[in-house]
Order: sequence, then structure tokens, then C-alpha cells
Amino acid sequence: MTQSHVSPITTGVTSVWLIDDNEEFCTVVSATLSESDTIQCTQCFSSCEAAFEALEKREHPPEVILLDIGLPGISGIDGIGKLLVLSPLSKIIMLTGLDREENIIRSLAEGASGYLSKTSTAQELIQAIKATMRGGAPMDPFTIQKLLKFFSLHGNAKANYDLTRKEKQILEHVLDGFSIEGIARSLNVSVHTVSTHLKHLYQKLDVHTRSALATKALKERLV
Repeated sequence: MTQSHVSPITTGVTSVWLIDDNEEFCTVVSATLSESDTIQCTQCFSSCEAAFEALEKREHPPEVILLDIGLPGISGIDGIGKLLVLSPLSKIIMLTGLDREENIIRSLAEGASGYLSKTSTAQELIQAIKATMRGGAPMDPFTIQKLLKFFSLHGNAKANYDLTRKEKQILEHVLDGFSIEGIARSLNVSVHTVSTHLKHLYQKLDVHTRSALATKALKERLV
């Protein structure tokens, strides 16, 4: 199994692992991330199993994992759970060419923080990593449109969660990938106010993560 390693990064730089069996794509992504002064791809793996082995050896875990779905052996979706068990503080962003609605829904349900297409631009990828580190749940516009179309045909009827106007505004910002700080700036309120509204949204919708909140909002057409 192919594994490449880059020397440890300096403090203040977000460490990223990439799990993808396309060596050329790994090289391109590593170069893309090097365009940012605050992000570095420290390791690349060709399979989930290779990443499991590295984490089990207590190698320094990454802050963000970019994960493909179509991998040899364990698929990216099936590997999410174990990756989060081995490295619970890591954020996982699916970076894949597989855009079936079922893949998106399963990935987010398993615990992925975001879902991006491999056709995303360098800037979109960098911004998604930064948004995830700030607590966002990044999804590219194409992914959101796929989910909206799918749920419009197969989703539940709009449920009544008695959301306030402010909660709906915050929910819209969550779907746009805003961080808590970004939502606060956009709505001209304090970070504490946004955190309180998010807590109420989690309770009302009975979810525990930003990605689950975004998925349920799309599924039940809450915004």
C-alpha cells in the first residue's frame, strides 16, 4: 500500500492526511494545499487500512482527513467510523468523484464533516478545510443541489420543529458552510448568541453534529 510522508509541520498549521489510491491526484492535492501558509498535507495513504495502521502505531493524528470513497479494500464510507474511533478529534471531509446521493447521505450519517467533489478548485478545497476547522460543515454547491433534488423526491414532508426566524437564518448559514464566527459576523450578533441558537437547533432536531444538522435540514426542507 502506497504511503508518502512529509516532515512534521510547525505549530499553527493545520495537518491534513489524504486517503486516495490515485498517486497522481495525491501529488496534485499536496501541491494545492502547499499554496496555503496554514495547511499542509503531512501524509498520503492509498487505503483506509494503511491509515488505520499508522494511527494504531500512535503516529501524530491529523486535524483533517480528506477521504475518497472508491478505495481498494475498505471503502471510504465504511472506513469513517474506525478512523473516528482511532482519531476522534480529526475532521473528515469526503473528497471524491462519486456523487450519488446515497453516498453523500451515508458519508454524513457515518460522521463525515463535509463532502466535496474532486473537481473542486484549490481555493474551494482550502476554504473547506478552514471552515471545517472552525466548526463548519462544508459541501460544494453541486452536492447541496444533489441533496435538495433527492430529498424533494424522496424526503419527508416538512416537519414542524417550531424554529424561530433567527434559528432558520442560522440554519441557512450552516448549509452555506459558515463557521460560528462567520455566522455571528453575518448576522451582527455575538458568538455566544450563535452558539446558543445552535444548541437549541441540535435539541429541536435531535442531532449532535453540524453535518447531521445540515443533512436533516435538507431532508426535511426546513429552509
